[in-house]
Amino acid sequence: MKSLRFCSAICLSIILPVTFSFPVTAQTTNPRWISEMPSPERILREIKGKDATDTAERQMGAFKHLMEIIDSMAFGLEHRYLPNKATPDETRIKDVYWKAYAEVWYKAKDKNDSYIHDGDLHDELMEKFFSKGFRELYLKSENNSNAFYEKHRKESAGVVFSVGPKDEPAAESVEDLLRSGLKKLSNSLEPEPVTPGLLLRGFYKTPKFYANFWSQSYLNVGCSGVNRNSTYTLERKGGQILVHIENDDDTVTLALRPDLALVGPGPLAIHGFVPGGSTTTTTPGEAREVTTTTQVEMTRTEVISAGQQQNATQTGAQTYTVPQTTTSTEYTPSTTTTTPAPYIPKTVRCMASTITPEPARKPSKAPKEEATDLISIVGDALAGEEVYVPNGLRMAGTYYGQGGANIEFLDHKAIVGCNVTRDENPYTVAFRNGEVIVSVEGAGAPLAFKLNLDGTLVGNGATIPIYGQKVVGKNRQGDPVYASSSDTCAYGTLSPQGKNSAPTVAPAQTRVTNPTPPITNARPAPPATTSAIGSLAILNGFAGENPNRFGNVSLIVIKQSFEDILRNAGFASSTGRQSAIANWGELCRAQSPRCKQGVDAMKDSYLRMIKLGPNGNVSFNNVPAQTMWLVAIVPYGNQHFVWNLRVDVRPGTNSISFDKSNLAVVY
Repeated sequence: MKSLRFCSAICLSIILPVTFSFPVTAQTTNPRWISEMPSPERILREIKGKDATDTAERQMGAFKHLMEIIDSMAFGLEHRYLPNKATPDETRIKDVYWKAYAEVWYKAKDKNDSYIHDGDLHDELMEKFFSKGFRELYLKSENNSNAFYEKHRKESAGVVFSVGPKDEPAAESVEDLLRSGLKKLSNSLEPEPVTPGLLLRGFYKTPKFYANFWSQSYLNVGCSGVNRNSTYTLERKGGQILVHIENDDDTVTLALRPDLALVGPGPLAIHGFVPGGSTTTTTPGEAREVTTTTQVEMTRTEVISAGQQQNATQTGAQTYTVPQTTTSTEYTPSTTTTTPAPYIPKTVRCMASTITPEPARKPSKAPKEEATDLISIVGDALAGEEVYVPNGLRMAGTYYGQGGANIEFLDHKAIVGCNVTRDENPYTVAFRNGEVIVSVEGAGAPLAFKLNLDGTLVGNGATIPIYGQKVVGKNRQGDPVYASSSDTCAYGTLSPQGKNSAPTVAPAQTRVTNPTPPITNARPAPPATTSAIGSLAILNGFAGENPNRFGNVSLIVIKQSFEDILRNAGFASSTGRQSAIANWGELCRAQSPRCKQGVDAMKDSYLRMIKLGPNGNVSFNNVPAQTMWLVAIVPYGNQHFVWNLRVDVRPGTNSISFDKSNLAVVY
């Protein structure tokens, strides 16, 4: 069979162990084609290698190929990104494959994923386990994906940072170009889909149990060191607001009290994961002799004295060059490679009676000095507006009424619109006597709405003058230019626009973008060989930590390793026993001026910056296929933690995790 190139990389979710019975019928699965996915037992029985080690590696590769097939077909046939748009059947089947992969991994003598991108194994799976109709459907999905990637490549071809027409010279400094380019990148990232309605925000905890609601649909929940990334839904029932947290087949239901506390059932079980450790491989260093030949300049007398007449080349009236050979010994230091193990599923029981929210942190009002060095520039350029998001109920989506009245709700503010005029205001969501009341402050006059069970917002219909701004054009960087504006609208009943609704008024200048759910801490895939795009999820491997060391951290994205950059900049250790990053870290600890020189050395390799969310996770769609390095310099306590992680973005879903197993240095 002709080798099929798959369009998506492995999506190894931080997966939740679920029992799934194979096989299943087409009538019971969504999508229908997933009914042909083979059971783990068949893979273990029919996929063999030349010996026990090779068999284990081929079986691990097979499980990853099968998960990739599910990702590829979901995108190619229905343009759905997994896992944030996965069906329950897709999630359950991938969970079973992941668990089977982990079991083989722990039993295997060697932990190599040497078959993860093996085309022959992929073809064997397609021929052995799938029907002709399934293979044709898979090929169709691949063709659809390739066409999409090619269209996107053509549309997005060009320079990364643009500052106006080509015939106009840029007047901005390098620093200004960097800032404007980073801002454009931030605005181009695809946000999480929005469904109008209620959501929950905040970090809720007891001495052992916690629930961190960081998105409209997603949260991180944990107990006694066991944690899982999961989904939640809100239900209004019998005058209560119930929070249903997905927990395998054992849903956890909490009730929200008017004082914002959550009330749990008491003892409950959390089916989550704990780190599985890691394996470390050390390659010893070696010594080798190196012969170097250089040209030495001599006078005629020196040439005769050295007996080098036959090798001398005359370069002047009385000067000659003579080759001189020297031999030296070079030492290659030993290298250590750490491979993270798959997360181990674990169930733990804990008490969750009354769960109170941690106070939301308000941004500092102290003025910030303008950044001048690279690390500060990239740290500030995409930081945007530091906002205060209260704990408890919030609203999402855009609501429209008669006569041009509309309101767009973000986590931290409401944008009240009246035709083309827009005004940004704080808002509150209260839950009293079984009713949800949404109050918007300062919009000409305070606005109060009752959120009905049918999703509509019902106000008193008062006619309110709105004093705000309207968009009157764009500047050279493509950012909107505003002018003062006012208008008058009546705010009665406002109806939600639906998923991914586009507001008819200008978007907010700054907004909070909720990251899509984290995916995995799997090793990155090899570099892409074709022009395409994928999605990238970045995980915080210190989930549940308070304070969160990765919350709102800025990552520097560069096109070569920070270690190589520092070596080329003269930070290599003279003994060869310490990495250049470690040597640089010691200079930073000693407050040497060379510390900043090491950061400045990244300028020529700089690509962009990524801002993590408050929980330390973030996910982006439409990321060009490329190889890059993510550098994190994270202060925590009295120390700085430095990561230098290579990421190979391939078509489809990619992810990387920052945790203790891939830490570069602490200083």
